[in-house]
Amino acid sequence: MQQVDLYKSEADAAYQGVAGAYSEEAAQALLGRNVRLMPCATLQQAFDAVADGRVRHAVVPVESALSGTVPAVYELLLAHDLVVSGETVTNIEHVLVGSRGTEPAAVRRVMSHPMALEQCGDFFRSHRTIEAVSVFDTAGAVRMVVEGGDKTTAAIASRRAALLYGADIIAERIQDHQDNWIRFLLLSNRPHATPVDNPQKALLAFGLPHEPGALLRALQPIARAGMSITKIEGRPIAGTPFEYRFIVEVVAPLGHAIADDAFEAVRHATTWLKILGAFRL
Repeated sequence: MQQVDLYKSEADAAYQGVAGAYSEEAAQALLGRNVRLMPCATLQQAFDAVADGRVRHAVVPVESALSGTVPAVYELLLAHDLVVSGETVTNIEHVLVGSRGTEPAAVRRVMSHPMALEQCGDFFRSHRTIEAVSVFDTAGAVRMVVEGGDKTTAAIASRRAALLYGADIIAERIQDHQDNWIRFLLLSNRPHATPVDNPQKALLAFGLPHEPGALLRALQPIARAGMSITKIEGRPIAGTPFEYRFIVEVVAPLGHAIADDAFEAVRHATTWLKILGAFRL
């Protein structure tokens, strides 16, 4: 991946990957086609770029409908003082990509992001002579394949990435399931997080006492307010074995908004509460 000066940027938003990445596509969906983007090698770099003010926003994948939560995203969100200010969902269609003239029968190794490799497990089970190789990004894998010119190496990525780097598509729709959705979050630094009137969705993080019924007591106020929980996840606390903090995503009833004081009762039922963001859908 081409190195960029992460301390000097005229970009509006950061994302993990290179041009042609699914995260770049999501960023353009959330912020417009003319948004100036900063590619980053890691999610950590994307979060840091927002936190220290080099960009106003970051767009990061948080959940796959097939693979579940993206590793480390919630930990990075809790470690940075950022605001979740929006989301988008993208249907991911993976293709197998090779340099010009690559024959499918010649492929012996396939590179891609670990999550993309996992989403194409059936392909590897039916091609047991092909080695799956994890790299930092789907589009980055295409660029490496094209630049390397090795016709025994291919990549799993998007059709858009293949076209962008002048590669051949040698197999299509190789993901295990066609409904392969990934949800992306829009993160903003606090000075550029515009207050939202009548938010419809919110993300919370909280801790609980070790008492019977503690989680139930924390969630009951959400139910009494008529809100639905769309996701709940316990995340381990580093350095504190077998203790967890919880991430909860809630949505207001159809046609309603989340009230300003909607989570005060939740705060009283937890050891700590942080509202990670609230936004309109």
